[in-house]
Amino acid sequence: MKRPWPRIVIAIALTSACATTDQRSETVAFPMQATQRNAGEVGQAVVAAQGNETAMMVTVSGVPPWVGRPVRLYTFVYKGSCVKHDATPAYALNDVTQPSLANLGGASGPFTLHKTVPLSMDDLRSTDYALVVRASPVDGSDDLFCGELNLPSSQRR
Repeated sequence: MKRPWPRIVIAIALTSACATTDQRSETVAFPMQATQRNAGEVGQAVVAAQGNETAMMVTVSGVPPWVGRPVRLYTFVYKGSCVKHDATPAYALNDVTQPSLANLGGASGPFTLHKTVPLSMDDLRSTDYALVVRASPVDGSDDLFCGELNLPSSQRR
């Protein structure tokens, strides 16, 4: 019997988060929107300055049932937005594609990915970039989540 409460708790936590910045530790959290192919799921990414690179932790509540197990998630940073971005990713962050599982959900999620973008957080956040989480090529390479990494224009330098 599936228990819905872990997904509900995570969904509430993730959807209540909006793009926030903690100036002391230079971390930023922002929502990841599920695509139509993954409707009903939620996600969040947290980025942190790490010198000339940016550390990233992406957590998603789940993936569609047609995604094979063990789950493989591919992560890309594109110039542009979730609505319109370049055809080729600026950064493919796919050294590791098997996410770790939170203790609550098991094989159905939630899933967490740890990535490093070879770009400073200032550069990453001051340009229009979109983070895309995609199913594996075996599962059709469908986009499952997207989040915009840029700062609102009013906060740019």
